[in-house]
Amino acid sequence: AWNLAAASAAAGTPTLLIEADLRRPGLNPWGSRRTAGLSGLLSQQRGFDQVIEDSGGLYGDGPRPTRNLDVIFAGPNPPNPDELIDSERMRDLLRVAERRYELVVIDTPPTSVVSDAIPLVQEVSGVLVIGRLGQTTREAAVRLASQLQNLQARVFGIVVNDAPRSEAAYYYDGYSFERPETETITPARP
Repeated sequence: AWNLAAASAAAGTPTLLIEADLRRPGLNPWGSRRTAGLSGLLSQQRGFDQVIEDSGGLYGDGPRPTRNLDVIFAGPNPPNPDELIDSERMRDLLRVAERRYELVVIDTPPTSVVSDAIPLVQEVSGVLVIGRLGQTTREAAVRLASQLQNLQARVFGIVVNDAPRSEAAYYYDGYSFERPETETITPARP
């Protein structure tokens, strides 16, 4: 989610990244200035402008500052994450975000583990499915496909993380980033 949002922002698109995994957040391991985050906003402890992080203010080992990118981190773990995500306050946040930004990227927990993200499907213009090679099971993928179809979700595409590099990854229009090893094949003699 971070890379998608950062790429969009780098292309000049005003972008908001929302970390909506309130159970096991992982986008902010380096800490941030504002700790209330999404959970604070949804539990009415903070307002929209109080939880927005400008990516230019993030330092340490985290991502480098990116113009046009704002972030709402998850904040402290609440006792009721599913209720907060499926709340009118969350829908209000999405309406405000849609007016202020050209792109809103929402990072959610894996639907194969918890169903917190499912209510958001009907609130967004599309879904980009992310799977991890070797971890996402066929059964989980089929179950998610069925859920998305039942919700009439618009699926933008599928991204597979942790796929091994192949020769195709090294070349793009004749430019080489890394030269693959070559193997000489000797024809068999009759």
